[in-house]
Amino acid sequence: MGLLSLFSFCKGRGDHSQSVQTITTGPFTIQKRRIVEKRFDMNRGRVKSAYSRYKILYGDQPVTFPAALQVNTGYASVWKAFTLTDAPQPAIIAGSQSMYLITEEAGAASIRPINEQNSSFASIQWLDSENGQPGPKQEIYISEDTSANLALTGGSLLLVNGNTVLQLSDLAMYPFSPNLDYTDGYYPSRVVGFSPSREDIVVVGSKQSPERYDKFIYALLVYNFRNNTVYPVPFDQTATRLYLPDYITAEWIDTYFSWQSNPDGNPVLVKKQLTTLPHWQGIYSQDQTSYQLTPVNEGIVPALMNYIRSELSLHENDIKVNTYGEYKTNEFKVGEFVFEVGYMSELNSVSFYKSFMGSDDESFKEILVRIGDGFNRELGAGKHQEFFTTY
Repeated sequence: MGLLSLFSFCKGRGDHSQSVQTITTGPFTIQKRRIVEKRFDMNRGRVKSAYSRYKILYGDQPVTFPAALQVNTGYASVWKAFTLTDAPQPAIIAGSQSMYLITEEAGAASIRPINEQNSSFASIQWLDSENGQPGPKQEIYISEDTSANLALTGGSLLLVNGNTVLQLSDLAMYPFSPNLDYTDGYYPSRVVGFSPSREDIVVVGSKQSPERYDKFIYALLVYNFRNNTVYPVPFDQTATRLYLPDYITAEWIDTYFSWQSNPDGNPVLVKKQLTTLPHWQGIYSQDQTSYQLTPVNEGIVPALMNYIRSELSLHENDIKVNTYGEYKTNEFKVGEFVFEVGYMSELNSVSFYKSFMGSDDESFKEILVRIGDGFNRELGAGKHQEFFTTY
């Protein structure tokens, strides 16, 4: 099943050009047209914006999509289309809000709904592309895709719209329902794991704490997409050293959970009963612009500052104490950068970050990571654990 990509250029409306990329697979052709539109921006006046519009042909005839392709978005065209390289026959997955599988059946184009919806962005995600674990989630929206690769490869089970699995080996579909009646009220969010049996999808679930209005409690929700069942595995943030669900990784799951066989021989996810918990560690923000210690009391600030002074060869008079109401920071300069360390009592949190003053060069992260990794080594050796509290 080879792919042939051809580029052609034609004059569009107005004073701009449109380009068309053509991809063929079996009897199907995907046309990806770059559209440039003029619009009025309140701040910049008339501006140009570009996006890609897709059309799928069977032979020389366009494939017609159902009305459920999109609802009230203002963009009735196909937003994304991909070839399924490892499918047993030429196949395309395409859609906008709703997603469809396009194949050839009995000498004609067959379009089958994978999942139809009218209120959310569609999404696709391999369940087994990262050493048998889920890959990144890709949302389907209108964008400029001139250089995008339209071949979907890397896995054998594709999660579509978060509630239907497409099995590439035979193009079978397995819809399942994230029903709250069976999750003990936990709302599903992000896919974080996949079972060794390749049937159970692990999703983070959350709900409001019945004891505190300002706190959420969490569980791992295990969905079996083949028999459409689900069960929650609640866990405690403190006992699992978890700051927020966004920080859940495969390593975290392996540390605190395990797959065990039930009496029927089916795998079940269970919380490990650890006699000794791992030492607390500091965490970085997702963009690595800050290093945070949480949940802690204020006693850890001198410990962190002592480490910073030693590591960066700072003297006592190099550090300035700032007071912003109840919030205090230790400010110091390293080269062209200004850093601060502050404690927020309402969050039980210490943050080490670059101040808005000084240079904005991204190389400040090298200093931040040097301190964060070094202090984490001390924490990993069991130091300063007495300053940590509970979530």
